[in-house]
Amino acid sequence: MLKTIVIAVCIYLYASIPFSLLVGFLFGKDIRKEGSGNVGGTNLGRTCGSKAFVLGFIMDLSKGALAVLIAGGLGFNPLLAGVIAILGHTFSVFLNFKGGKGVATAFGFVLAYSFWGAIFAITVFLIVLKISKYVSLSSIIAIFSYFLYTIFFQSAVYSIAIFIVFCFVTFLHRENIKRIQEGTERKITWM
Repeated sequence: MLKTIVIAVCIYLYASIPFSLLVGFLFGKDIRKEGSGNVGGTNLGRTCGSKAFVLGFIMDLSKGALAVLIAGGLGFNPLLAGVIAILGHTFSVFLNFKGGKGVATAFGFVLAYSFWGAIFAITVFLIVLKISKYVSLSSIIAIFSYFLYTIFFQSAVYSIAIFIVFCFVTFLHRENIKRIQEGTERKITWM
């Protein structure tokens, strides 16, 4: 029991590290004070450019991927590990329980758990992003598409976990959805 608690806390603490904020500092900017003010990868890309975005994305992706890989090796449920990582990223103890919207961390979780599923999800994401230029919309559609994918290629338990992730990420993007409907959501210009 103690081992389980320690692993869960370690996953949460690592996922709580605000990598996009730290990368922004490396590029000389506090992303909390620029763009949307969000500490996620999209705002990092908007304020610091594509190189910063890629670095922040990879680091946030590592939260979900390492959680699944290390936890699995230690006998901890990898699905639970991935969910804890997403919660750590979005409710960071280092940012007064605020954070990013969990997309890169969720992708890392999927990448470690299902490589071909991750390829499918990122392909959907890039196609929608190319057409719409909305990161938020692309993220939501990619996660929902991946959920549909899991119905055919993964277990029912895993599908339910991904559906919960989809609902959670969609909820975190509720303001973005509203802005898309109003025509005020910012499109990316750095990709």
